[in-house]
Amino acid sequence: MKQLTRNHNMPAHVLYDDGRFTVTTADIQTPHVYYPVEATTGRIRRDILWCALAYSTAVGLLLYAYSDLWRLTEMAVMAASIALALFVGRTFSILQIDARGFPARLFVARTKTIRSVFQAIAKARAENGRAATAPFTDDTME
Repeated sequence: MKQLTRNHNMPAHVLYDDGRFTVTTADIQTPHVYYPVEATTGRIRRDILWCALAYSTAVGLLLYAYSDLWRLTEMAVMAASIALALFVGRTFSILQIDARGFPARLFVARTKTIRSVFQAIAKARAENGRAATAPFTDDTME
């Protein structure tokens, strides 16, 4: 795990900690690496949702177009797979974190967890007075 030299002049307090992610005013600890808050770029990605929507649309169109050829159980399985895909796409998100000199990582977790980590990082950046120094975006629909 790559360690980060912390600024000991400024005490860091914990803004978020769930055992997997820890966000303080000085750094972000992930399962693999520490990132300095001031140099971190982050983004919430909803790739899983977009893939689920594409899958659901394709299966739905096939179901509609060839409904006279499918058995009732086959149509039920297709409808269930659409519902499952939409549930998974809505429930999970991807957090992308990158900082100069550190490896870029993608973290898949529940959308609620990703949003909490993202908000804690944004709060840490704002407290450090560096809210606008690096790109930090939320691609979610809400």
